[in-house]
Amino acid sequence: MGKIELLAQDVVNQIAAGEVVERPASVVKELIENAIDAGATQITVEIKEAGLKEIKVIDNGVGMTAQDAEVAIARHATSKIRQTDDLNQVATLGFRGEALAAISAVSRFTLLTKTADDVAGTRVIVEGGQIKEVSPVGCPRGTQILVEDLFFNSQPRRKFLKSPRSESGAIADVVTRFALGYPKVAFRYYSGKRLNLSTPGQDDLLEIASIIYGKESRGQFLQISHAEDGIEVQGIISDPGFTRASRYYQSFFVNRRLIRNYLLSRALENAYQGLVTSGHYPCAIIFLTIDPRSTDVNVHPTKSDIRFSDPQLVARILYHGIRDALADYLQQQRMPEFFLGAQAEHPQQKEHPRLQERGLHFQTAQPLIDTFEQPFSERGEMIAERQSLPDKQAFFQKMRLLGQVQGTYIIAEYGEAVFIIDQHAAHERIRYEEITANIKQKKEFFAKNIS
Repeated sequence: MGKIELLAQDVVNQIAAGEVVERPASVVKELIENAIDAGATQITVEIKEAGLKEIKVIDNGVGMTAQDAEVAIARHATSKIRQTDDLNQVATLGFRGEALAAISAVSRFTLLTKTADDVAGTRVIVEGGQIKEVSPVGCPRGTQILVEDLFFNSQPRRKFLKSPRSESGAIADVVTRFALGYPKVAFRYYSGKRLNLSTPGQDDLLEIASIIYGKESRGQFLQISHAEDGIEVQGIISDPGFTRASRYYQSFFVNRRLIRNYLLSRALENAYQGLVTSGHYPCAIIFLTIDPRSTDVNVHPTKSDIRFSDPQLVARILYHGIRDALADYLQQQRMPEFFLGAQAEHPQQKEHPRLQERGLHFQTAQPLIDTFEQPFSERGEMIAERQSLPDKQAFFQKMRLLGQVQGTYIIAEYGEAVFIIDQHAAHERIRYEEITANIKQKKEFFAKNIS
């Protein structure tokens, strides 16, 4: 007998499940994606004991017929694609046909489903990948999936899970991000008997953000709407004064698919450089719409990352959309232009024309390390002396804006010094200088001898 043998089917299923189902939150993600693909407008998620004892996801989508319900449990069974070319233009969240097979292989799994045209629904019971029962059942239109005793037949997998609190937190994070990404869908999330999240499903992203980020976030978000080279950027970003100490509050969706991508996060933060303090990050819910043929979502079984055919183009367009929104906001705030930092070129990208027209110059290159010809202390006497207007402009342009307080004070940094500027008093001084200059010009005009 040879040394190489085909693996038993149950071992194959366990290996495949390990790629898709890493933890309870993976189950929730896959089931929510299936519900959204089914056209659900209401999704309820219930968990017990951090999802290890029970996960239940209920939706009001189109449901499945008895025949489809039984086939859906098999590996690589899907309604999303039919041929290889379909992988180049995937428009749905799911497409691999692995989720239900993987989940049912490592749990006690029950599926209830019904279409609008069927008189009765269908119940499918699976245990450890083995179908135990397929029978008719009374149930409403849509699909309900119950996952019990997750990893009951894979004890090593349980050992690598984190604490119940961490696992519950990961599930809450998944539900929260889908609620942000799909404001038209009403989400309800229960942990035990406690209702932790409820959204109205009224397509109001700002309302969802205030529910999730808290009432203090109301009025702190800016709308983004930008289109360029066939790519659309939509969503909301926080104003420079509303930041957090981590990137946790940033969510990116590409063609409505929730993804994690460093390039997009970096483009977001580059657009804010010079406007937020080091170690603080803006909040953002951003939606990019791009030709599916320009993306590759078949990167990893969890479908959590994505590849772009031209990643720099995508990053640049996202950067432009955010910069435009920030420019509009700063213009409305009427912040003096010379407090907005010196002009710097973004790597592989010059200043955006709209911003140049407005005189807004953000520092957008590598991490912000201000360099000057002389230390600030050596410039003390020079700054104290009366300067020409160009010298003053150069001084202010090298200042770095840190923020604004109560719409009154501007906080700026220059070298090792921090400046607190009363912007109203500064504006009065500007007006005083202009009036003084005008009076001087008029005096000089009338003092001329006429012969």
